[in-house]
Amino acid sequence: MKGLAGRIARNLWVLLLDILAVNAAYYLGLVIRFSTNLEIKPEAMDPFLPGYTHFAPFYTVIAVVVFYLFRLYGGMWRYAGLNDMNRIIGANAVTCVIQVVGTILFVKRMPISYYIIGAVLQFMFIVIIRFSSRFFLAERQRIASRKEPTVATVVVGAGDMGRRAVQHFTDHTAFGVSVIYDEKSAGMMQDGIRVVGGEFEEVLKTYEIEAICIADTKLTSETKKAIKKACDDQGLELIDFTGKFSNLGGSISLTALLEKAAGPVEIVIAGDVYGASRSTDVIGHTDPGTGEVSLNSGATGIVYASGAEAMETIAGRYDIVSVSTSTVGSGESDGSQTAGSGAASVGMPCLRIELRKPGQDTAYDKWMQKYKEETGGEVSFF
Repeated sequence: MKGLAGRIARNLWVLLLDILAVNAAYYLGLVIRFSTNLEIKPEAMDPFLPGYTHFAPFYTVIAVVVFYLFRLYGGMWRYAGLNDMNRIIGANAVTCVIQVVGTILFVKRMPISYYIIGAVLQFMFIVIIRFSSRFFLAERQRIASRKEPTVATVVVGAGDMGRRAVQHFTDHTAFGVSVIYDEKSAGMMQDGIRVVGGEFEEVLKTYEIEAICIADTKLTSETKKAIKKACDDQGLELIDFTGKFSNLGGSISLTALLEKAAGPVEIVIAGDVYGASRSTDVIGHTDPGTGEVSLNSGATGIVYASGAEAMETIAGRYDIVSVSTSTVGSGESDGSQTAGSGAASVGMPCLRIELRKPGQDTAYDKWMQKYKEETGGEVSFF
């Protein structure tokens, strides 16, 4: 009870709005049930009003307790998300059952439409109470961003990751998204921003772009080179939002690590070779017919002359398994965390990075499996 009192004290306004919402929802459900052509019929409501008023005080207390048990108090609602929505759905489902069972057992049976309309309205009211602060905060930030000068930015890649990138720049007013570049979705709109295709350099000139944000994990090597060339030639800022080389458990992403790696870098993916169709710096040779790379004896990965070259070639999303030092052509790592430098020749030290595709027996997958075995149910991701 002490924890309940503490949360209520910090969220008194939420509590008061909840009390109003749970009572107004079912009263309006009764009014709507007995309204015809927008005209309320009090004589039809009279037999059910005593039942509503008698049960309302008990239902209000029970609803507040259920909301507390579902952790709907004490939240930072300006950052409300899908997990919070999950809990709101669960709390409203429980209170709906309580409303039905309670009125039937202790008061009187109410019309079915009363229960349905009341439950829907209560859910809407609770969602509005929780998410309104996030909505108004977002609108205030958008208004503020329009008043301040921003860096004209193009987001490369539409879809979910592109939407996240746009939202990120909306929340941080130093950058303003002028356009989204995506060949497949050209001509459409996303979050009110035009999606275009065509010549990338022409897009940069047309919209006077000052920064480029990569939000597509499936960019080809040629596109990556074109973006890097545009940045170098025009002095544009490059932001990699994909996180495709992210080490989620560490403080530095592999992207940042590769950008600083001036010497040879060996990339191993899930213990297998990561193929490349070109390479004078790879320790091995390329089959002219298939384009597959065969390594010389003792090598376990592809060795690139620098981290920048590795970034241009690798496509897709990966998790870091390990980072160590190795010797070019040896396939052996000594377990240290320092990167060597120099030309990609046999016998030289290099940075050895082992990657894997997301979902390959990760800790998260093990937790999912354990949860399913213990509960017999699937994890809910509303």
